[in-house]
Amino acid sequence: MPLIIIIVIGVIIWLIITISTSSTNAREALTKIELLEKNIKELRSTVILLWNKLNPQDVNKPFMDGEEKVAIPDYIAIPEGSIGLNTETESIPCLKCGSMNSVDALHCMNCGTPTNTPLEEKEDIPIIHPETAVQSLSIPKIDWEKFMGIKLFAWLGGFAFFLGISFFVKYSIEHNLISPLVRVMISFIFGICCIVSGLLLRKKGYSVTVQALCASGVAVLYADIFAACTYYHFISSGVSFLLMILVTITSFLLAVRLDSQYVAILGMIGGFLTPPLLSTGIDRPLGLFTYITILDVGLIAVALQKRWGFLVSMAAVGTLIIETGWVVKFFNSYKVNTGITVFLLFSALFIIAFKISEKIRREDKWINLPASFVPLLSMVFAMYLLSFQELGTRPGLVLSFLFLLQLGISYLAVCRDDFRPTHLYASIFSFIILLVWTNRYLTLTLLPWGLAFYLIFAVLHSLLPIVLQKIRPTTSMPKWCYLFPSLMLILVMFPLIKEPVTSIIIWPFVFLISAVAVMSAMIMAIAWVSGIVLILTMVALGIWTSKLQDISNISEWLVLVTFFILAFFAWGLYIARKKPIKQEEKENKSLWEIKPEQIAQLSSLSAILPFVLVSIAITHLKIYNPSPIFGLVVLLIILLLGLVRYRDTESVGVIAMLCTVMVQYIWHTLYFNPQNPTVALIWYFTFYCIFTAFPFIFMRQMSDRIIPWAVSAFVGPLQFYLIHKVITLSMGTEYIGILPAIFAVLSLLCLFYIIKYTPLENPIRMSQLALFAGVSLFFITLIFPLQFEKQWITIGWALEGIALLWLLRRIPHQGLKIWGVGLLIIAFVRLALNKSVFLYHPREILQIFNWYLYAYGIVTLCLFVGARFIYKLGDQIMEYKMTPVLNSLGTILAFLLLNIEIADYFSTGSTITFQFSGDLARDMTYSLGWTIFALVMLIIGINKKNQAARIGSLGLFSVTIIKVFLHDLWRLGQLYRVGSIIGLAITLTLVSFLYQRYLSPKVKEDSKNV
Repeated sequence: MPLIIIIVIGVIIWLIITISTSSTNAREALTKIELLEKNIKELRSTVILLWNKLNPQDVNKPFMDGEEKVAIPDYIAIPEGSIGLNTETESIPCLKCGSMNSVDALHCMNCGTPTNTPLEEKEDIPIIHPETAVQSLSIPKIDWEKFMGIKLFAWLGGFAFFLGISFFVKYSIEHNLISPLVRVMISFIFGICCIVSGLLLRKKGYSVTVQALCASGVAVLYADIFAACTYYHFISSGVSFLLMILVTITSFLLAVRLDSQYVAILGMIGGFLTPPLLSTGIDRPLGLFTYITILDVGLIAVALQKRWGFLVSMAAVGTLIIETGWVVKFFNSYKVNTGITVFLLFSALFIIAFKISEKIRREDKWINLPASFVPLLSMVFAMYLLSFQELGTRPGLVLSFLFLLQLGISYLAVCRDDFRPTHLYASIFSFIILLVWTNRYLTLTLLPWGLAFYLIFAVLHSLLPIVLQKIRPTTSMPKWCYLFPSLMLILVMFPLIKEPVTSIIIWPFVFLISAVAVMSAMIMAIAWVSGIVLILTMVALGIWTSKLQDISNISEWLVLVTFFILAFFAWGLYIARKKPIKQEEKENKSLWEIKPEQIAQLSSLSAILPFVLVSIAITHLKIYNPSPIFGLVVLLIILLLGLVRYRDTESVGVIAMLCTVMVQYIWHTLYFNPQNPTVALIWYFTFYCIFTAFPFIFMRQMSDRIIPWAVSAFVGPLQFYLIHKVITLSMGTEYIGILPAIFAVLSLLCLFYIIKYTPLENPIRMSQLALFAGVSLFFITLIFPLQFEKQWITIGWALEGIALLWLLRRIPHQGLKIWGVGLLIIAFVRLALNKSVFLYHPREILQIFNWYLYAYGIVTLCLFVGARFIYKLGDQIMEYKMTPVLNSLGTILAFLLLNIEIADYFSTGSTITFQFSGDLARDMTYSLGWTIFALVMLIIGINKKNQAARIGSLGLFSVTIIKVFLHDLWRLGQLYRVGSIIGLAITLTLVSFLYQRYLSPKVKEDSKNV
């Protein structure tokens, strides 16, 4: 079975050689064909020109290229003696005397013979057809018969001869027909004879046979020396080494001398087939790989000398096959040093071959390719090593092997841009190998090894882009290469996840890896890498935080987190100040690259992400005393507000406020103790003071930036909730109204400070006043719902709304308008659409003058007054007029108050009941009240020229009339009905009079509706 496999492999290789040689011959034939076509074209042009000269009057004469195409006649008449045609001087010979005449002459100037006799009259002129004229220039065809008989059979014969000798030698060995020494001598003599015979035949011109004999002789000598040393031990390793060098030199000289790729290829095939053909099943790696090394060196030398780069690629494939076969058959964990040495040796060999070809300027893609894929495929062996438990626990050996392979590929990437994709693939494969080792073998004992190699790989991949940028400034690595140091941080997380308690030694390495990645990003101006490194570092800190056991580790945690925060913050500031590499000099730009002026956001991120760590620590460590955690929060606030002050990053202040409130809420929800409220109260008020005072401290720098002022204003309501919770849980709610009053006073002080010290021409002055005025009114209004309840909440909101609209007259800000109108609408909804309002208090004995009167009355008055305020300053909100809306809501609320008071007057018991039948006095009171209300609406509509009010009054009149006649008076006697009709007539007459008096056609139409 092995023999069959070898024969099949040999036939395949020979077919490849045959196809390659055939393609070469075909290319040469195509070149000759193109040359012949060019000659034919030139001949055709000459023939056509000759026809035109001899037959100037022929209307069907052919034309040259570029003119109108006319069919060429079937024959061309060429007179005898026309060989002397001189086209440059435009003269032709005379057919009789041979003297030269102009092509335009009708008769010979010497003898008078006509020169342009019609073609049919020139009987003595030989007729030559165009096909006959160019027949001798027909394109030659490839003679496949000669090719197969001479070249192909010679090649196959040489290879078969070599196989036959090999099989005979193997058979003789197996059956002891020939003694070992005789075998070796015969093989050696046979190989020499093949070479000598080939060289002798070379003088007689049999080049193909010469190449076959010489190649076979070289292959036999390789096999003979290998067998004499490895299997029979007739010669020492040193002697065999020298003999193989001699054979290699011989093959090199023969290939160069004969200029034959075939000799080199056949010698290479025989060389690589020798070990498996003569294998005894005993592992002798030194002899085997020394032999393969010499063979590779010889092939590389021939390839460089003759520019046959494909020999190097074929040698690399053969080498990898031999290496793979040795690993599969003989390798075990005890031979790890041999295996690593072999793979490193051949990786270095092909890299050296590439460098030599580059130095002597004989570069070839077939030489460059093995330099990259041999080290890359050698990484598979590094992965294979991890399948052995005893090797997985020796990371110094396995990971060093991986690092050296990665270093070689990185060196290639520095040498040429063509190797950058290979470097990317090698980096990905290296990460996978490190990931497998980390997941399978990493323990606390091996942790220092793992961390050291993580750092080494991070440094290697961080330095490569920098080195490339220094060597070739216009070169840029694939953007994913910058992520490799960040991937090392992912590997660091594995021990954090797997081990319950992680050694403190991990954090210096985390810092160093992060520093390497960030420094590389700073130099290369790849800002997004720094952001990723920061996020991964914070994730690692978060995992570690979740693994901490109790509060006893809080000091260590605070020191470590503070160190990383300050480090990344400082890095971000340094990056912002450093002049980055010009991105326009790079060929390939990444969509993820941000502008250099935005790189300072790294500092912002380094102070924002720790809020997540603080939240994790609070929930996991059960921190009942918040002072250490809140102290760290103060540091973060200072850093972020410093960026607002010096880097114009206004949004950072908003994020800092929200994150601070989030941390306070988490702690307050989990651990606040009402028995000890002092610490929490002090910290909550401290945070309020920091954010509130910040824009006032830097008032000159914040004079044109509205967001810091908004943070200063809105932090009050956010902190108020927490402080309110502390006070109510610890002190009760008896005097809780004092708390919003204190906040209102503080907001008013801020408002007065702005009024006094902010110039009138400041563009944001109105916004500042609106913010603090609104917050002040919010706290003032909040006094009512906190100190009181129920209807006072609605009254407070209505009063706040009217106050904001009043303030709008002095501070014309759109926000005040929206806020004020919104509060008034909310107050209306709470009174008009809330059924619970009638359950606020039991029904009082005092009628009419009850809480309904002041509650509904105040809100109704606020709606009408608010409509008046907003009308004078522009009442549009989102293209909708608010004055009619507020007037309508006020009218509806007043009508509801009328009906509530009537119902309260006639109700019995503790609650109000609404009934519209069964009691004539109550029914007539409703009708009378509705009539009066409608009449008042009509008078107001006429007085204010408000068509909506008049239409509303007419509608209410109509409803009242229907109610009176169809409901109230239906049960009365005829006399009452007469009286009611008369009353209705008087009312209708009064309405008609008012319309005629004030709204007659002679009066001008309403100019506007209010």
